[in-house]
Amino acid sequence: MKDWTNLADKNTIEETIKSLKPRGINAFFVETGQDAKEKVLQLLPKGSRVLAGQSQTLNKIGITDEIENSGNFVSVGKEYMAFDREKEADKIRIARSCNSRECPRCNKTG
Repeated sequence: MKDWTNLADKNTIEETIKSLKPRGINAFFVETGQDAKEKVLQLLPKGSRVLAGQSQTLNKIGITDEIENSGNFVSVGKEYMAFDREKEADKIRIARSCNSRECPRCNKTG
């Protein structure tokens, strides 16, 4: 069993980042939670619809609060939590669906 209490070494991190690229995933290495927050906010266009889910990492570094309370983004989580789960299940499903032209999973061709 792996010991998940040890941080990955720099080579492992670089190889992981490199292996994600062919899958359409751009990963970045940052040193701190504050650096991560700054990078995420740099990558998210103002006014975009964002779903943070229940990520404890995003909560801890302040991204969830930024998404939900800054006015710079549309919080999909706040959007769908306002719906009545029994009467508006389809609206929740639609609100949580990705319809981004920039999303590689949603826009595969062929």
